[in-house]
Amino acid sequence: MDTVVFNTELPAAGELRHPDVDAP
Repeated sequence: MDTVVFNTELPAAGELRHPDVDAP
């Protein structure tokens, strides 16, 4: 759920900077 918030602001940086959030 938090991943959606990061994607809204930073789609690329959100996944690269917060990989743990995407995969628990």
